[in-house]
Amino acid sequence: MKRMTRYLYFWVLLAIVAGGLFGFINPDAAVKLKPIGDGFIALVKMLISPIIFCTVVLGIASAGDMKKVGRVGGKAILYFEVASTLALLIGLTVMNFFRPGSGFNVDPATLDPVGMLAALPPLIKGYLRLGGFVGDGAVIDEQFNTTDVCIVVKTDLVAEKYSRHYERQSKETWAA
Repeated sequence: MKRMTRYLYFWVLLAIVAGGLFGFINPDAAVKLKPIGDGFIALVKMLISPIIFCTVVLGIASAGDMKKVGRVGGKAILYFEVASTLALLIGLTVMNFFRPGSGFNVDPATLDPVGMLAALPPLIKGYLRLGGFVGDGAVIDEQFNTTDVCIVVKTDLVAEKYSRHYERQSKETWAA
């Protein structure tokens, strides 16, 4: 037992089990601790990118030769492809098994487009004014109270809109 307590994963697994037991035994008190959990998740999200970046940079810098860097890079790409495919398969399986959104019976004719457009954040409104459109699917993350959507803006529309704007502005400037 003394050997196991030296490793971080032991403490992480112990904390997971303890948190689950606490939520099972006293769910009301566990719900009140939600802000602590949300803060911890936000901290992990904030730190994960710099940690990965530093790990990659340190790994490349400590490699003795470029063959080793290439070999590690190839393994990383292979791992990424395998992990992404596995995650996709798990997601498709869960989607087909649980059918998320199947009980969400909303008639699109009853929705108010003007009210919905007014509720959008200013950045998304700007993209839509540029001729963008919302891509397929949206991810609603209730834990963080966010909705993630894919906004697609065709670059030729952006260039055309800005060129028309600046042509109009230059004509007004020369006419004055």
